[in-house]
Amino acid sequence: MSPNILGWQLPSLPKSRGKRVLVFAGFVLVLVVLSRCAFRGAPTAAATSEEIRVLIAAPENSIRIRAQDLRCPRIGDLGLVHAIEVRTQAKGLLVIPLREERQSDAMSEPAFVLDDGNVDITWLGPATWTTGAASNANSSRQHFGRLTVHAADDGSLRCVLHAPLELYVTGVIAAEMGTSFPPAALAAQAIAARGFALTARARRKDSQDFDVFDDERDQVYRGVDAAPSLIEAVRATTDLVLAYDGTLLRSYYASTCGGRTRDGYAFFRDVPREPFRGVVCEACSDSPLYRWSRKIERGAFTQLGCGRSGSLSFELFADDDRGDLEKVRITGPHGAVIAPASSLSRLRPLPSRWIDSIRDRGDDVEVRGRGFGHGVGLCQYGARGYARAGWSCTAILQHYFPGASITHLRDL
Repeated sequence: MSPNILGWQLPSLPKSRGKRVLVFAGFVLVLVVLSRCAFRGAPTAAATSEEIRVLIAAPENSIRIRAQDLRCPRIGDLGLVHAIEVRTQAKGLLVIPLREERQSDAMSEPAFVLDDGNVDITWLGPATWTTGAASNANSSRQHFGRLTVHAADDGSLRCVLHAPLELYVTGVIAAEMGTSFPPAALAAQAIAARGFALTARARRKDSQDFDVFDDERDQVYRGVDAAPSLIEAVRATTDLVLAYDGTLLRSYYASTCGGRTRDGYAFFRDVPREPFRGVVCEACSDSPLYRWSRKIERGAFTQLGCGRSGSLSFELFADDDRGDLEKVRITGPHGAVIAPASSLSRLRPLPSRWIDSIRDRGDDVEVRGRGFGHGVGLCQYGARGYARAGWSCTAILQHYFPGASITHLRDL
């Protein structure tokens, strides 16, 4: 039998490669020991067949992939290869098999030129990779699936990971929430992250070669994390998503709402009204950014048309929902300027747009506010607080998405 992780079956190694079998079996044994409490039962077929395409941010002009049984179908049998390096070059891509991990001069290996600038790379089990100055960098995060690499017009590499959905979700909750959060909060995050990824895939599938960015433009993903609490959160919620009126919900979430979530329909316009109306949150007050203050140099306000001398006063215009700033009137000795909230953030990035006050302190201007992120949907620190108070994953999600239901993908 070949091993499986979260129900995703890994292919068997050829029996003739005895040493490689031992190496890979050793890895699987370690992973199982680390998370044996999580690897119980197999998820449904519907969930394990799901795949998500992740665009890897800023791979520069080279990537080095390390894994067992690395393959490039276009090149054929590479034999025993410990790593493959892909670089851009004048005519497409340069693919370099590396048979010794300690080897410093990759160019001494036979290389393959792919003039059309496209290659697929597959591997057995987990892979790690580094980008840019690959020989001097190190990465311990694991990736499963396969990688497509394309030479972009600007000389960089465009890399898209085709990953099993459930393994991708473990990486998202590791990056977006972390192992210190309680199980009910992690489970709620797993359900929200799964639904967000699938709605992103539905939007881009016909027009893009990827489904999700690996950063804040969608969800942060840095690789699979084998921490038992994360694996258990994904295993316990496999195939589960949020739905409303029989339709998969784009389940937004943010770090800290500051005491009340934001009206998601008014802000994003791409979600139904009912499950995204703002709700009171009484559980995120221990977040580091529940309340915050930032200072902006007084001189920076000249970019908004304010004079260099004299004191400034500020009148805030916020929406009716919870206090998110829409615009601000800045009055000085030479008159008044009305600026949109976005212009204030350009002077200095602010954790959120929920602004309580702006005051001129002389050399600088102090901005005080609440929360971190857009404030729509699940409040992550609120989920932590409610989980610590004994709330279940279901209760947490029903609070932040009123009227939505937790359902199986196969039922949608």
